[in-house]
Amino acid sequence: MNIMFMNFKTLLIGVVTSFLLTAGLFVTSDFVKADSHGEFNFIPRIIVFQGNVFINGKRINEYETDITDGITLIAKSGDIELTTEVGSFTAGRYHIQLGPNLDENSTFEIWLENQVKAEESLFYGADSNGKWSLSVIQDLHFSEMPVATPTPTPIPPTPTPTPVVVQPSFLSGQIVSGSSGENAGAGLKLYAVINDYTSETVEIEDGFFKIVVDPKYDYYVGEDIVFILEGIKALTTHKFLAGEFNKEVNLIFPNIPATPVPPTPTPIPPTPKPSVPEPTRTPVPAVIEKIIVEVTSTPTPTPLPVIEPKEEKVEEQKSEIVVVEEESSGGACGANIDPNAPISSGHIAMLLSPLIFIGFRRIFGRN
Repeated sequence: MNIMFMNFKTLLIGVVTSFLLTAGLFVTSDFVKADSHGEFNFIPRIIVFQGNVFINGKRINEYETDITDGITLIAKSGDIELTTEVGSFTAGRYHIQLGPNLDENSTFEIWLENQVKAEESLFYGADSNGKWSLSVIQDLHFSEMPVATPTPTPIPPTPTPTPVVVQPSFLSGQIVSGSSGENAGAGLKLYAVINDYTSETVEIEDGFFKIVVDPKYDYYVGEDIVFILEGIKALTTHKFLAGEFNKEVNLIFPNIPATPVPPTPTPIPPTPKPSVPEPTRTPVPAVIEKIIVEVTSTPTPTPLPVIEPKEEKVEEQKSEIVVVEEESSGGACGANIDPNAPISSGHIAMLLSPLIFIGFRRIFGRN
């Protein structure tokens, strides 16, 4: 009896609840229609597709393989790709949601692992009656099982060995043409190449070369040395050996380039030096030397009493005067005077004229 009462009570509550919900929907619908000017749809345009996945008519979960579940299912439409996994909810089945932010009336191709395409496609849009379905059941059929993508085993990086520095090698020998047998002329340029290493360029001397090959590191040991002569590759090569000193490395080239002739230098005319005009010479006035004769006043001699000398004494005085005149005079004129000749009155006047001039000047100056 109690059980029947409880069932009746539960049924009554369900009926009342359903009635209230239905009434609320109608009221809300009428309110929206009365207050809106256009069509309004509460249901978002989302379609959930689900169904079984078949491989050659057999459900995928019936295959004895480890990849039946967890296979990626891809829906493609243009540039849009949506993915899900087979068996994520139920073994052998798929579930995928399309919408809401998609273009209506879009068709999606279905792929397994981006390898096998399904026979069916999924349509995003309203049905033939113009209604949108929230859930659509659609089985998918594939012709074969996709190949499992192997998971790459991570390989630890191989440690790069530290290169070892090695000694250079010295090589020399003859350079011969393979066609004519002639030696290379002096002045031609030669260099050596080992992979990405290029040596310095050297000049040929009388058909012989000398070159140092120094790639520095041990990973060049055993590699071929290629010789280049003026852009021409040698027919012979040589293995690089660290620290090698070899004077018998003869090189053969298909042909020997012509010996370069140094161009004749064009004589350059000397640059004329600009002429510097000589400065105008300013005439220098002649220097006139002024000779100033300083006249020293001579006191007037006091007259002495006249004493009549004897004849002998007069002759002695005359002789003395002549001697003194000879000694004090100079030049050619004095040399021709006879020392024994008497003194002329002209000479005496010439000697006394300065004294007379000074005396007159003193006398008239006082007056």
